[in-house]
Amino acid sequence: MAALAEALATVQLDGYALETCAKKLRDDENVVLRAVAESGGALQFASERLRDSDAVARAALKQSGEALEFCSARLRAAAATATLACANAGWALRHAAPALRDDEKVV
Repeated sequence: MAALAEALATVQLDGYALETCAKKLRDDENVVLRAVAESGGALQFASERLRDSDAVARAALKQSGEALEFCSARLRAAAATATLACANAGWALRHAAPALRDDEKVV
């Protein structure tokens, strides 16, 4: 329990601190959500399972559209995810699935 509380406090101040958390904590949705809310790019340190989570991706993309780079392939191919990323940072389009790069609804 102490490790969880410490991780939550640490990533709230510096989302990138997720990188130093134990593997189990990088798969804890609460820890990862707090990390990506502070720094969307912290998504790169989340477990594969959470990099494929719609809720975690949305939180990361709201903070930084560039976090699309670290979303799962499934989410990078989803129009809603790519649209959210591009609304926050237009250049995030380069991380979207190729089929979406010419989609006027995304761009």
